[in-house]
Amino acid sequence: MRFVTLLCISFMLILSAHAQYNNDASTITGRAAVLEGDTIEINNQKIRLHGIDAPQHRQTCHDRRGLLYRCGLKSKTALDLFLWRNEITCRILSTDKYGRKLANCSLGQVDVADWLVRQGHALAFKKYSYVYINAENEAKKAKRGLWAGKFRMPWEWRDQRRYGGDSEYAR
Repeated sequence: MRFVTLLCISFMLILSAHAQYNNDASTITGRAAVLEGDTIEINNQKIRLHGIDAPQHRQTCHDRRGLLYRCGLKSKTALDLFLWRNEITCRILSTDKYGRKLANCSLGQVDVADWLVRQGHALAFKKYSYVYINAENEAKKAKRGLWAGKFRMPWEWRDQRRYGGDSEYAR
């Protein structure tokens, strides 16, 4: 009898684990509100696109003619237009220290982060992932988006704002 009980409990645990693994809580689908060039919100869940970093909302850059522009706002706007009124699906990977879900998101068959990097509106965030390096190299070679002018890497811009320091452009 004890064997049968253990067998039943084991079977229940296996079913439970399988149900958790296939749980739709690991994906979020819906229309996204764009908060920043690398951050969206779906169904009141803030989601940071994994493996990329986009200029901050207040960040400015220089275009190919040397004119100052709000590259953070441009990145946000590009993402907004790309996702406009479409449902996207995000596969949640983890949660960051700010409580945002880190995710890989797609619009149909298109990887949203890859699209942003390929268009030059975001950068491969090599500190966390090497997935988007080829996309970044393509944008850089074609001088798309940020790569057409001069800009400070978003992580350097944030550090400068946080700790002060040199304001010259790194790229």
